[in-house]
Amino acid sequence: MLPLDVTSEESAEAAVKEVLRLHGRIDLLVNNAGFGVAPAAAEDSSIDHELRMMGIRVSVIEPAYIKTPFDANFMAPDAPLDAYREVRSAVDKRVKEVVEGADSPEVVAETVLQAAIAARPKLRYAAGGLAVRLRLLRRFAPAGLVDAGIRKDLRLRDVDSATACETT
Repeated sequence: MLPLDVTSEESAEAAVKEVLRLHGRIDLLVNNAGFGVAPAAAEDSSIDHELRMMGIRVSVIEPAYIKTPFDANFMAPDAPLDAYREVRSAVDKRVKEVVEGADSPEVVAETVLQAAIAARPKLRYAAGGLAVRLRLLRRFAPAGLVDAGIRKDLRLRDVDSATACETT
C-alpha cells in the first residue's frame, strides 16, 4: 500500500515513481478516487481536471448508486456557477437518500475483477442491477426519455420549476 492523495499531482507522481522503482512497470490501475463533481462537472471545472490519453487502454466501470460514503467526498467545484447552486443542493440531498438502498461495493469489485482478468477487456462495464437497466434504457430508449427519467429520479424538475419562478 502506498499513500496517494488524488488531489495532489506531486503525490500521484511520487506513487507512480515508487511503483515503477519496486516493480518496473504498471499492469493495472484501478482509479477509484472516491470523489465526484456534480452536476455540470465540465462547466464547473477548469481545464486542470482534464485528462489526456497516453496510449493506455481504459475500461470504464459504470456503477449506479453504491452504498458507500461517496456522497461525503463530493468536491466543491473550482469555478462554481451560481446558476447551479440549487441543483447542487437538490442532487446532494437525493444522493444521500438513494445511497441507503443501493448495491454493495462488492458489486463494483466483482466487475473490476472481471475487466482486469479479461483477455480482451470491453470499453464499458455496467456494475449492478440499476446500472445494467440504465445501460439498456440508454441503448433502446430515446435520449430525451432517458434524460427525463434521470432528472425525475434526481428530482430536478422541482428545482427547474422553482428557478423558473424566481427568474420570471
